[in-house]
Amino acid sequence: MLRTASRRPRSGHNRHFLRWYGILPNVAPVKTRGSHGTGHKLCDGCDATIWPNEGEQEVELKSGRRLRFHVACASLWQVLRAALPRA
Repeated sequence: MLRTASRRPRSGHNRHFLRWYGILPNVAPVKTRGSHGTGHKLCDGCDATIWPNEGEQEVELKSGRRLRFHVACASLWQVLRAALPRA
């Protein structure tokens, strides 16, 4: 994982930023599962709460790390992961 930004942006409106700035890993998940949010966890893609009325996608990486995303953020992470060079 490469961190190219000097600080982590806070806005949840720009859902591409965490992968774009190298904060999220550029590795394929080994497991994925979907459910509803709990209202207690933040999306690893946009830093916004995943509410119970929103879909949540959890991905597990080979390292054992788990990431939680809004469904749209998970899709965008996968697209950016495939398009951007590996660290």
